[in-house]
Amino acid sequence: MSVRRTGDGVLPPQDDVAIENVRDSAQVNGSGSQRNVDGGGSQQARVCEQRVPNNSVSHQSLEKLKGRDDYAAWAFGMRMVMIKEGTWRAINSPDNVQISDDLSDRALATICLSIERYNYSLVQNARTAKQAWTSLRTAFQDSGKYRKISLLRKLMRLELEDCSSVEEYVDEILTTSQKLQEIGFPLDDEWMSLILMMGLPKRYEPMVMGMDASGVKWTADWVKSKILQDVSIESGSRAGGSSGALATSCPKQVVKKKDKSNMKCFKDKAALVGAKQVSQSIYVADASEIAVVAVGNVELNAEVDDLAVNLLSVSRICQKGYCINFTKDACEVKHESTGEVIATEREKDGLYQLNQVGQSSACVARPATNLELWHRRLGHLNVDSVKRLPAMVTGMETPNGKMSTCVPCVEGKHQRSPFKSSGSKAREVLEVIHSDVCGAMEKPSLGGNKYFVTFIDDASRMTFVYFLKSKKDVFEAFKEFKTYSETQTGRKLKCLRTDNGGEYVGKHVVEFLKTHGIRHETTVPHNPEQNGLAERMNRTIQERARCLLFEGKMDKRFWAEAASTAVYLINQQEQCHMFRRLSVRSGTPSQYHAF
Repeated sequence: MSVRRTGDGVLPPQDDVAIENVRDSAQVNGSGSQRNVDGGGSQQARVCEQRVPNNSVSHQSLEKLKGRDDYAAWAFGMRMVMIKEGTWRAINSPDNVQISDDLSDRALATICLSIERYNYSLVQNARTAKQAWTSLRTAFQDSGKYRKISLLRKLMRLELEDCSSVEEYVDEILTTSQKLQEIGFPLDDEWMSLILMMGLPKRYEPMVMGMDASGVKWTADWVKSKILQDVSIESGSRAGGSSGALATSCPKQVVKKKDKSNMKCFKDKAALVGAKQVSQSIYVADASEIAVVAVGNVELNAEVDDLAVNLLSVSRICQKGYCINFTKDACEVKHESTGEVIATEREKDGLYQLNQVGQSSACVARPATNLELWHRRLGHLNVDSVKRLPAMVTGMETPNGKMSTCVPCVEGKHQRSPFKSSGSKAREVLEVIHSDVCGAMEKPSLGGNKYFVTFIDDASRMTFVYFLKSKKDVFEAFKEFKTYSETQTGRKLKCLRTDNGGEYVGKHVVEFLKTHGIRHETTVPHNPEQNGLAERMNRTIQERARCLLFEGKMDKRFWAEAASTAVYLINQQEQCHMFRRLSVRSGTPSQYHAF
C-alpha cells in the first residue's frame, strides 16, 4: 500500500487516518517529509501504512444518518462497521476502562463521517466517540409513549396491498417490531405471527384457516416462511389437469403471451358460453406449462363476495363428533354416537358436493310453539306459569313439547330454603311499599353503577328498580319513586317497609318520612325474613339477570341491563294472580307480540 493522491486530489476514504498521521509527522520533520509524502515513497508513509489496520473497511455503502426513522438501521450498520474496524470498544467499554485517545479519535471520525451534514451540530462538541454516540441516541432514539403508539399504529395498520412485494411487507413488520424492542416494548413470538397474518387480504383466509387447523405452534419464522411460500404459489395459476385447459374471465391467472386479461381454468368446454379456439398456454402452480384449448364466458346464478371458503375440513368435522364414510361416488356424514345421517354428498368433478339431510329450499314459515323456547324468551320463567300464560295474554299460543333440564336455570337459581310468608297483604296500591338494596356487584355496570334498589308495591307486586353508584343515593331514588308513583296512581304512599340499613335509617330519611306522614317499618337486626318480599324479589331479579347473561354469553358488566330487562319481564308475567292484578290495573291484557 502506498500513500498517494488520486487524480482529482481527493484521498480515498480508507486512507484518511493514514494521511492525517502522515501530515502530523510532516509538521514535526519539516518540508522534506512533506515532499516525500507527495512523492509516494517516504519512510513516514510506510510507518503510517502499518498504523492502518488491514481489515479497515469503507462505510460509504452505509447510508448516512438522516433522522429518527432510519436511526435503528443506521445504529446496527454503524456497529458492524466499527466492530470490523476494531473501534467499537470506544463505545461499549465501561466508563472505568481507559480508552486510548487514538482509538477514540478514529471511532469519533467514523461516526461523524457517517451522518448527514445537518446533524453535525449534534456531535461537534463531543470530545469522545462515546459522547457522540450518546448524543445521537438521545436525539433520535425516542422511547416515549408517543413513539410507542406511533410504531404500534404503523404495525397494526400495515397491509400486504400497501407494499410492492411480500418481502417488503415482511421486512417492514419485522423492522418495526425491532424498533419497538429497542425502545423497551418487545413483542412476543406469537404476537408477531398474528400481526404478520393480520395484514393479509381476504383471499388468504383459507390459508389462515388451514394453518390454524394444522396444530402447529405459530412462530414468527414459521408464519413468515409460510407467507412467502404461499404467496409465491398463489401468484401462479390454479389450472387443473395436464392435457389442456379452458380459460375464462376470472381473477388471478398468468397467461404466457403477456395477455393481461384475468383468467380462470376449466376442464369442461361445455361450461363456456361463446367458446373460441385459441393458441395460448398458461403456467400452473408446479411451474409446468399446459395449453389453452378455448376462451369464453361462464354464466353464474349467484355470486357471494364475502364467502371466505367453500370447502369443508374433514378433520374439523371429525373433531366435532361426526364420522364420514367415503365410497366411490358418494359419502355420508353421521353422528358418531347416534348414527344419525347429518348430510350426504355426491362425487362430481373430483369433489363431493354437500346435500344436507332434511334441508329444503328457502321459505317463510312460522316456527312451532315450543315450551322450552318460550321459557327462554320470557327470561327463564317457571314452566307452570308459561303454560298458563296463553289464557291471559294475546299473541301467544299454547306451548307444546316437554321441558328438558335448563342449564342456565340450574346455574342461575341456586337458593336456600324459602322464608315463610306472614300471610298478610295490603288491599290498596301504595298502602305498603317494600324496599331493599342489592350489591355491591362483582363488576360495575356500563354506567358505573354497583348497586340497585327495588321498591315493590305490596298489593299489586308492581316492581320498580333504580341503579346506584353508592348506597347514599338510595334516598334520592326513594324520593323519585314516591313522586312518580303518587302522580301516576293519584294515591299517597302510606308505609315503607325496609331493613335497618344505614341508607334507610339516616337522619335525613327519618325527617323526610315524618314530614310526609309515611310510616317506616324496619326489621329486627339479622332477620331478613321479616323483609322477605323485597329480599325474595331481589334474589329473583338476580337469578333472572344471571340467566339472561349466561344465555347470551355476555360480560358481567351488562348486569344492569339484564336486571332492568328482568324487572320488565317480571312486571309483565309474574304469578298468574299477579297477571290478573296487572291487567286490572292497566286496563288491558299484557301484550306478548313483542316476544
